[in-house]
Amino acid sequence: MFTALKKNQLVAITIDQWAGNKGLWIDFFGRPPSTISILAHLAEKTRCAMVPAFCIHRGNGFYEIHIKPEMFLNEKKKNNVENTTRELNHLLEQEILENPHQWLWTHKRWKAKKNYESDASANLSSKTS
Repeated sequence: MFTALKKNQLVAITIDQWAGNKGLWIDFFGRPPSTISILAHLAEKTRCAMVPAFCIHRGNGFYEIHIKPEMFLNEKKKNNVENTTRELNHLLEQEILENPHQWLWTHKRWKAKKNYESDASANLSSKTS
């Protein structure tokens, strides 16, 4: 990704994925799943723009691409990565609400934080014993 960005090339990242114990617990439709923050981290490290885009199926092999205005990390604000990730989640929520029939997950997006952390601890304990 860094090589592509240095060459001013496009890098696409799907953000509506479960991020496990390294994700940020950011509100998404009223519940906080573990959310991928790599976009904000890349922007912080490389100062690249983030351009949210959504692909909408229009039938018979036709798609419409929705491209939102570019975003930049505000380096003067505290919690840049968290705030940017929250804003990206909000944009995704808006797009899903506009086109709910387009949205499909094949994984469990909202896992309980407490349960996940205790499962991760148990797995770590069993590996170190």
